Amino acid sequence: MPNPKLISFVLLIFFNLLSPTLFSQNLKFKTYQVEQGLSNNSINVMANDPLGGIWIGTWDGLNYFDGKNFTVFGHQLDNPNSLAGNYVNAIVVDKYHQLWVWADPETISLKVGKHEFDNFHFDQRITNLGVDKNGEVLVKLMDHGTYIFKDHSFQKCKSCVFSPSEQKKQIPEAIAKDKLLYSAKDKKGNHWWGTLSQGLFYAPYHINDKEKNNIQQYKADPFNPYGLRSNEVTAVLEDVFGNVWLGLKDGGVSRVIKNSAQINHIFAHPVSHPELVNETVRAVNKQVNGTLWIGYYSSGIYYRENGQEEFSPLQYPQELADDNWKRIRAIFEDSNGTVWVGTYQGIFTVKDHRIDRIFHEKNENSFIKRNYGFAEDVENKRIWVASWGGAMLYDLSAERFVPFEGQDKIQDKHIRGVYFHDGKLYLTTEKNGVLIWENGEVSCFDNKNGLLDNSTYSVYKDEDTGNIWIGTHGGITIWDESKGSSTYITQNNGLLSDLVYSLHGHGDKVWISTTNGIGFIKKSDFTVRVLLPEEGWQSAEYSEGASFQTESGLLYFGGVNGLNYFHPNDLDLNQPNPILKLEMITENGSKDLQVAVKQIAIGDIAKDTILYRVLPHDPEWKYLPQSNLLTIDGLKDGNYLLEVKNRLDYESASVSVPFTINSPIYTKKYIYVLSGLLLSAVFLLFRQYQSKKVQQKLEKKIIQRTNLIAEQKKKLEEKNLALDLQNREIEAQRSRLLQLHNRQLHPDFEMDKFVDYLLRKVKSPLVDLKGVLEQASFRDPSVKVKALNTLAPLLNFTNDLESNTSINQLDPPSSSLTLLPDLFHSLNKDFEPTLAKYGIKYEYAENLSPDWVSLDVVRLKLFFQYLFKGLIKFLDKGSVLEIKLLSKGKLLQIQIITDSSTLKDSLSEYRQFNMYHQSARRMLNELQGKMTLEGIDGKVAIEVDIPYDLLAENQQLLENRHWKHLDLKVQVPEGKKVVLLYGKRHEADSLVKILDSSLYFLIIEHEIDMMSSALQTVNIDVLVIYNEKLTENVATLLNAIQLKDSFAAIPILYIYEFISPSFQEKLMDMGVNAFLKMPSSRAFINKTVKYLLKERKPAESSSLVDRVFDGKERAYPLSPNEKLMQEALIKIKRNFTATDFRIETLCEEMGISKMKLYRLFKELAGKAPSDIIIHLRLDMACELLQNSQMNISEVSYNCGFNDPKHFSKLFKKHFGTSPKNFQMQKNKILLTSH
Repeated sequence: MPNPKLISFVLLIFFNLLSPTLFSQNLKFKTYQVEQGLSNNSINVMANDPLGGIWIGTWDGLNYFDGKNFTVFGHQLDNPNSLAGNYVNAIVVDKYHQLWVWADPETISLKVGKHEFDNFHFDQRITNLGVDKNGEVLVKLMDHGTYIFKDHSFQKCKSCVFSPSEQKKQIPEAIAKDKLLYSAKDKKGNHWWGTLSQGLFYAPYHINDKEKNNIQQYKADPFNPYGLRSNEVTAVLEDVFGNVWLGLKDGGVSRVIKNSAQINHIFAHPVSHPELVNETVRAVNKQVNGTLWIGYYSSGIYYRENGQEEFSPLQYPQELADDNWKRIRAIFEDSNGTVWVGTYQGIFTVKDHRIDRIFHEKNENSFIKRNYGFAEDVENKRIWVASWGGAMLYDLSAERFVPFEGQDKIQDKHIRGVYFHDGKLYLTTEKNGVLIWENGEVSCFDNKNGLLDNSTYSVYKDEDTGNIWIGTHGGITIWDESKGSSTYITQNNGLLSDLVYSLHGHGDKVWISTTNGIGFIKKSDFTVRVLLPEEGWQSAEYSEGASFQTESGLLYFGGVNGLNYFHPNDLDLNQPNPILKLEMITENGSKDLQVAVKQIAIGDIAKDTILYRVLPHDPEWKYLPQSNLLTIDGLKDGNYLLEVKNRLDYESASVSVPFTINSPIYTKKYIYVLSGLLLSAVFLLFRQYQSKKVQQKLEKKIIQRTNLIAEQKKKLEEKNLALDLQNREIEAQRSRLLQLHNRQLHPDFEMDKFVDYLLRKVKSPLVDLKGVLEQASFRDPSVKVKALNTLAPLLNFTNDLESNTSINQLDPPSSSLTLLPDLFHSLNKDFEPTLAKYGIKYEYAENLSPDWVSLDVVRLKLFFQYLFKGLIKFLDKGSVLEIKLLSKGKLLQIQIITDSSTLKDSLSEYRQFNMYHQSARRMLNELQGKMTLEGIDGKVAIEVDIPYDLLAENQQLLENRHWKHLDLKVQVPEGKKVVLLYGKRHEADSLVKILDSSLYFLIIEHEIDMMSSALQTVNIDVLVIYNEKLTENVATLLNAIQLKDSFAAIPILYIYEFISPSFQEKLMDMGVNAFLKMPSSRAFINKTVKYLLKERKPAESSSLVDRVFDGKERAYPLSPNEKLMQEALIKIKRNFTATDFRIETLCEEMGISKMKLYRLFKELAGKAPSDIIIHLRLDMACELLQNSQMNISEVSYNCGFNDPKHFSKLFKKHFGTSPKNFQMQKNKILLTSH
């Protein structure tokens, strides 16, 4: 395989060597190759068909192109009336409009029918085919003899001379260096030269011979969709519609697109524009000084100064590093020459190709980002801005955004564009129609009063008529604002799409861009003309907002494949009419006549209604049916002339065909005379027939008897064949059932049967025997003990079997966390060997969530195992088993499909009596899932839905302390590290014995809430989780520790029996630092804990809140926000004990809003100011309850609470006990200590 990098490198070197004129001109080509129906991509010759199509001779066949389809003619070995050969050397049309083809070295072919040719063979090789000056066909042979076609044969002619070719324009020296293959001059006077390896040279008619540097060269360009596909141009032809065609070797045929020289195209190209990005153009603008600006969907903005060829990217400062600043949505130049750019993140201005001013939410009050358009009120020096959430107004004199009257009525509206006309502001919106602002008053024009669709994009005001043109999601609405009436233009009227993005007026036309292409509408009669996307325009899909019109009328349209720009006055918008061709379907003389009317049209051709008339029957022109199939009936006998023409053909040129109508024979008089004579003859024959009737009856009986015997024989043969087929089917079923029976004998299944038999037949007698022995008395007690000891292992063995085989012995349902992909990969590995062993094709697919999920994993595994064991017994060898797994929301969806005939035929028995299926359903019920089982289209489908929970983050877990931990901090001996151990009561004690108690102060907890309280109360040095399943509570605890800054540095050790690599990765994301697999030695566990203590990061410095309340000062300057928060904390510390002190009071004293205060505290402290006030009051309450003789109500009021009940509720929620119990507990501790 070739190296892609090497190919790219070679292509870049090749294009760098091309002539600069290749990318400086605008001709575009539409290419047709074998993919479009051409027989071969190498072209030798082309010729015009008199009826409008073109003939193309290739290396492999003759082609006819009618503007839509290719018809291919070639040599057929078994058909003497086919084309003589496949390599077409020449094509000639004589003065009689006959087509001659030279496709064989010694044969000339004349086309005489739809697919037939007359072939004329010569005894020498042919060297030339052409016509003389009178249009007669001439053939020249190798001996230089010339022949002319006369009287249906070729005759030798010594005086015949080939018609001279057109005088060729003198070729400039630069072109003559390469071998010239073809030269032509079109009707406009443009010259075309095809060369062997240098592509096409083109000289427009207004360039003289001396202007060598203005001759344009075009070469193959694989990066340009409208470029040539080969550098060897073998033929040039101008068709009857004025299109110029190029024949290429290995490149097909290329048509020069009309007007393409006037259509400029800017797009990312490795040679002409390597600096541009291959992305959708989203905005465009051209400054008065000639600088062109292009904004891309997500790659920023590029500009090209006047007179330059290359574009330069606009450089962004560091403060605009957010990618949303490069999502350009609008570019605008104000009257001062400043460029305004609207983006997803905000607005910036550009001066001297550098970003000048920046506007966004953080530096402008009430700023709305996602800015889609600008409009300038030049008289009042203001700029209106369209935003996704309202409109804004910028005062150029004050150099700032200012509020305006009526702004609240536009607030929260998604505005796509703004247009300012005569003191009125028109705003197009996403779903509110068009909003009109005038002197502070806002009105709305929507679908309730005449608008096509409430999703609007653009507005254009016609100054001559005063009409407002509005582009919407449903077409164009032309609104007469003064009369309140509307006119509509949609796809039904000729638009390429109802989604209209832009409107630009120019002269008597309004130019539009839609999602499927561009066009224009005449203002006078609203007729629509679309410019077909395939006729030289950059794309069929243009972009919202990516259009611009200069003062001179130059139009720019951008979209998914770059940017087009042109001036409407430069375009030749005249459209030639198609050529009509008639094909008679029924022959002359038939009562009814059917005619197919075919339009031959190439390029941008006028398409309109076709008219017809039948002379002399009906001289009035009538419209042809849309099917283009004309049926004429009811005409009398006679000769007629059918004429057909295009309605737009003002020269009245038409196509005609004569035909004749003959009445049916039964309408003639002589038919009745012939009928009488025929009846007489029949009567005479009848008499003769009677004499032979007896003989015929006898012969008939013999034939019937013979047929009956043959029929009985045939039925017997059919029955024998049917019986043979049944025997074969029975034999196949027997073989299949034998395979299934052998599968039932698999050791796994036989073991299941043995265990079931043992539990039913043996366990019960053993239990009875034990009871008899216990009640019996023996002379020697040791004999009884020995017998019971011998019986005990047997009973234990049967109990173990029963516990392993009975789902009744499962623990109650409980959820645990798991990773669905890992779980099912493990199950899948268990299934694959068994399926392969029995020749079952297995297809497995999954799309499962990679996140932690919570469900009963044990029951899910048992459900799959029982379901698989039940299915495997009913799957045929060679059948297919498909399993698809999907996570959707909080639902696990399982789809199992098999084409096993045995399972389909036994579906009812399987559903009702299969033991494994019933066990699987029981497991599914405990999982709260659902399962459907049904046969569909010869297959069996099982669909299962099992709910699960996603792991939820809970940041509030570590907020409360339990009362029993309030004195925990003083219990920690000095110098000892604190290890918090979480595990089950019966297992955690073993770890306590392993850890070195001389080094660590151990806190053992068995509940998540108590773990949270311990973390909140004392500084933990290491957290150990011992042999605990990863339940949702454990995961929530780990996430909460990560999210809380003060606990994020605590090292965590996870000890468990088995931890998979993917399981470890997820736990590491949750903050677990180290893992130990059980069992591990005491030394290794202690060594790991010491390592974690050593690697622990030092605690963060105290927060701003702690510094304020501890009276500490910061050594370095505070930011403005930190100063503001410090002021607030000082006021809180001074006033929190006052019962009338509230957040509103604090906001009034500081002169800021409540929202700003909350945002400030959340950003710097991570808490709301109200939470800090409550914590201060509760901490003071603890001190008063311990150290004073106040009752609960007095403590409540002294700490700033108005309501003692509310105080008690908050205290219990925070400390886990009521204030009264807390006070009694502390008093009891004090009395005990005394």
